[in-house]
This record gives sequence, C-alpha cells and structure tokens, in this order.
Amino acid sequence: MLCKRNLLRAAKIAAGVLLAVLLSVIFIYSSKVPRDLAIASVTVDTTQMFLGDNLEGKIRFGVTYYNKKGEVLNGYVSPRDIKLYSTGGVVDGLEVIDTESDSITVYCTVDGIKSNELTVTRVFSSNLPIMVFTPKGNLGENSYATIKVYDNGSYNTLDDECDTYSVKYSKRGKWSTVFPKPQYNIKLVDEKNQEISAALLGMTAGSDFVMNNPYADKSLIRNYLAYNLGEQILEASLESRLCEVWIDRNGNGELAENEYFGVYLICEKITRKNVGVVKNEGYIVARDKVDADDVYFTLPSDIYRKYHGLVYPFAHRVKYPTESKITKSQLKDIQEEITDLHNMITAEPITETAYKDLIDIESYIDALLINEVMKNADGFFFSTYFYKENAESKLKSGPVWDFDLSAGNLNRETGALSKPEGFYMLETEWTVQMLKDPEFKAALRSRYAELREGALSDENIIGIIDGAVELLCEGGAVERNFDRFPELMDGRYKEIIGDFFVETKSYDEEISLMKSFLINRLEWLDREIPNI
Repeated sequence: MLCKRNLLRAAKIAAGVLLAVLLSVIFIYSSKVPRDLAIASVTVDTTQMFLGDNLEGKIRFGVTYYNKKGEVLNGYVSPRDIKLYSTGGVVDGLEVIDTESDSITVYCTVDGIKSNELTVTRVFSSNLPIMVFTPKGNLGENSYATIKVYDNGSYNTLDDECDTYSVKYSKRGKWSTVFPKPQYNIKLVDEKNQEISAALLGMTAGSDFVMNNPYADKSLIRNYLAYNLGEQILEASLESRLCEVWIDRNGNGELAENEYFGVYLICEKITRKNVGVVKNEGYIVARDKVDADDVYFTLPSDIYRKYHGLVYPFAHRVKYPTESKITKSQLKDIQEEITDLHNMITAEPITETAYKDLIDIESYIDALLINEVMKNADGFFFSTYFYKENAESKLKSGPVWDFDLSAGNLNRETGALSKPEGFYMLETEWTVQMLKDPEFKAALRSRYAELREGALSDENIIGIIDGAVELLCEGGAVERNFDRFPELMDGRYKEIIGDFFVETKSYDEEISLMKSFLINRLEWLDREIPNI
C-alpha cells in the first residue's frame, strides 16, 4: 500500500513539473524579448478626449517606443529622458494641465528621438447634464424632435454615451416667446408617435416635461428654488433638473457655436398623474392668462388686464380633462364648483359660509406662503394651480409654478415688487376675504411659524440657493450662459424684455440681490404676520 502511495505521489509531481515546463515554453515564445533594444521611433497617443476648462484638466498621454523592426520596447528598456511638449496648457510629466485653447498639439521625445504630432480637440463638457434638441422639420401643430441626454452622474461630454428620445413638442409661453432663448413643452413618444413614459434626467417616470428658459431670471434658479420648496412643503409638487442645452437647428449633428442655448431647467409638466388626480373623477384648473382655443371659464369678478402690451382675460383654464377630451357636462360641473366656492369666499360674512368644506385650507396656506415669501408677481393672479383628486375630495392648491418674476428682480410700475416690505399674496381676492375668518388667520400664523423652523428657514432657503449656484459655477455653466447672452449683463436686455427689472451687471451681484431680498423679506414677514 505504501509503495502505491509513493508511486502516485511521484506521478503527481512529474505531471506538475511537465505542466510548469509547458507553461514556461508557451510564455517564452509568446513573450519573446526583442534582441535589438535600441530605440528607433516613438509614438504618442491618448485615449482621453480634451475636456476643456470644465474639469481639473489633466489629459494623460501614453508614449510607446520601438526598435527598427517595429517591436515594442516598453518594459524592456528604460529611456534616460522622456519629455512631452504641448502647444497649450502646462506640461506635467506625461499630462497636460488644462488650457483655454480649442485644441492642442502635442509630441514627445524619448532620448532625443521625436514622436509624431498629435492634435487633440476640445469636446464640450459640463458637470450638469447636457441635452441636445434636434427638431424635425418646421414648428407646427404636430412637431417632432429628437433629444439626446448626456447624464452620467459626474462630468458629461458630447462624446459620452447618451439616452435618445423622440418627442412631440410645442412652443411654450406668451411674453417669453419674444426671448432669443426658446422654451418648449415636450412629450416623450415612441416610433409610432404614441406617448411613452421614461425617467428623464432621473426624475420620476413620466411623459410630459417643460424645457424652461430662465432668460428673464438672471439668477437662473428662481424656479428651481420655488420647486424645491414645493417638494418640501406641498403634497403636489414638481421635480426639476438644471442642465445645459444645445438646439441643433440644422439637424446635421455638427453643433455650431450659436446652437448653444445655455442653462435650462427641465421640469415635470403639471399633469393628472403627477398631482394624483383620479382619471375621469378629478380635475385641474389654473388661474391664468388664456388663449382663444383654451378651455376656460370666467368668474363674476374676472376682468381683462393688460400685461406687457397684451390684453389677457383673468380666467380659470381647465388643464384636466384636456381640451380634446373634456365634455360640456364636465366643464359645466367644474365651473359650477369653482363658482360656488368663489361665491362663498366673497360672501359677507365669510364665517357664515361653508367655504372650508370645499377647499383644502392647509394646501392653500402652504402655496400662499411660498409665493408670499418670494413675492411672486404672478402668484395667485396667474400661473396658479388648483386640483381636485376625486369626486369626494376638496379643492387643493399646487403645484406652485412660474417664479421668474420673484425674489426682488422685478421693478415695474411703482417698484413695490423689488422691495422686501409689503404683503402681496395676502392682498389677492380670495385671501383678503379668507383673512376675515379668525380660524383661517390663526392657521396662517401657525403654519408660517412652523415652516420658519424648517423649509422656510433662512438656512434652508440659502442652502438651496448656494447648492444650485455651486453646481452652476463649478463647471463653467454660468460663464457659458452669459457669454452666449451677453445682453443680460450689459443692459441691452431692456431692448428685448423692457425696462422691468432691477439691473445687475454680474452673476454674483444678481445672487447677492436675491439673497438679500429673501433674508430681509423673511425678517419683515416675521414681524408682520403675527399682526395680521
């Protein structure tokens, strides 16, 4: 038995030795050491694109050297001297530190032998997501486009992989349609132009989004701030993402300098799904300007007002059910419900009416306070949304919407909106009446005090602003945006949008104005709301 074991052990050892010899032979023949170790030629290359001034800016190059037979000598010889040369930037070993040039040309020498020259071109990059919007044909009733979204979680470049979507789109806005920076409604569709749902830019999956252009708002973030506060406070709110947008108007895939349109806010559109309205039961209405083809109704006190040279009916527009699906009976029911509520609120005395049975006071106060803190010029006059979730629920307020003209930037008429003092939302039609109800007044005071300890605290509001500003500035998006639209900082914007705004000459000045307004306004509200 012992003899057999020894023989078995010897056989295993022999097999192991044989395997080692075979592997050694394979390695030697597959890794044949070049006999000629003299460097005859050199190449330089990089697998990295030139990311421009949006990163820390290091581009790593690789150097390969060969003998006369073209065999690679890397790993077999140690050159005495390797140097990299560049037409731009600072050379640090085999790296080039960032340069402002659109392209750089590099070469290297290895022991005095010069390599090929390699030109590396700047590729647009951003720490924000990048969106490329490519229209198909002319803008009309049924207009389609392709959007490419570059959103990889850190720095993004136009050489990265991207998500591609087909969209149906339409121009958005009234006054803002005269701006050189367009904004669009977009609906995600499939190859058959049927609506689809997707998590665009990491937001909750949906179909309908808005490409909002913060042109009149030089902070670029007033809507962003308001929507973040809405997410923290309101039951119905909107997600939003800052990004940089290109519009490939030629559709040729070759983006020209004037096809860069700067910073946008991509946000959810207010729809039945994202406010929680039950299909065929609830509705959404907006107190807003309306067009002739909108589905809307007016209340007894609604009047026509002139804004920006145009006359708009001050009315209630039905957003859901949509124009194509709403019936005359549904419109009649919605109009009657809102009119009944309006009549109860405007009746004297209001305390003798059952208005609180029809409207959710908590959500009304929350939306009111967000608008009041930011002294939003449009709030509770225009762009103000209400929704009813189902047949049995009360009317609720939200989401908050449209804050371009807020937080101290508007200087029209008496200039009152640019000053932190003075109530604005509390002087709107419904609110003035509600303040005659002691229960509403007490609820407003209590909720304001509660929110000042949280979402409406100085720390939270300034924190949202600082976080957004850092995001916009650290990758150069702010600088690129105002390089593209220099009229916004040199005063020429008045020729486009009129003399309505407090003039600032730099982004830092605009942010300082915004912060100062909000801090002073909160201080004023702290004194005055307890006394209403």
